[in-house]
Amino acid sequence: MDKKKKRWKLAQNSETAWWRKQITYLKFDYFRKFSEELIKELDNIFELTQETRILEIGSGPAGILTHLNSQKRFAVDPLERFYCAQKACKEYRDPQVKYSSAQGEYLPFIDNCFDFLIIDNILDHCEDIDMFFQEAGRVLVPNGFIYLRNFTHTQWGIIFARFLEIFKIDRGHPYNFTKPGLQKLLQRNRFKTVKCKGYGFLKHFFHLISARKVSHYLRALSFTQSDKVTFILVNEK
Repeated sequence: MDKKKKRWKLAQNSETAWWRKQITYLKFDYFRKFSEELIKELDNIFELTQETRILEIGSGPAGILTHLNSQKRFAVDPLERFYCAQKACKEYRDPQVKYSSAQGEYLPFIDNCFDFLIIDNILDHCEDIDMFFQEAGRVLVPNGFIYLRNFTHTQWGIIFARFLEIFKIDRGHPYNFTKPGLQKLLQRNRFKTVKCKGYGFLKHFFHLISARKVSHYLRALSFTQSDKVTFILVNEK
């Protein structure tokens, strides 16, 4: 097994362990909030309709697309076999959404079959980031749109993330990005940025403090908190 695959499997095991502890206690109402945020960010850029073909990559327990109006919604997640077996997920999900167990690097769809992709806070969990974006560009129609949100870090924050990795405090994130680094990655894969908006480092500081997790406390107290950045992208391929 190569190094990337081994590291990715560690991250997946960490993610599964976290959800096993939390899934019966968490409320999934945040997906509705996230969908409202998505629609707001798309205003005057791209209109979602009943016929918009939507794919959410890394949908988790249900996905943002749960609360979107399209009749053509698809979702993939490598942990889907776990999620679909959970009562809480079954009760919350919209049965019209078609869920599949798959990685973003190996999407089980033909070329140019989606108009809109949702990629929300999953890039740091990928196995191969370049392969991930190649697949995203492959299944998205030319001039199709992507809603992408992800945490970005300072250089000091990335060094600290490596410290957490070495001491096995946080094994859930194979990748960490600075904002300029993520922007270069998107440009390299021929995605044009239509909109870019940051959440704010201070807001994330208070979020970390309230999370009650050792790695989150360490990030906050070491001032290595992140900024959640939203991109609206268009596929120039």
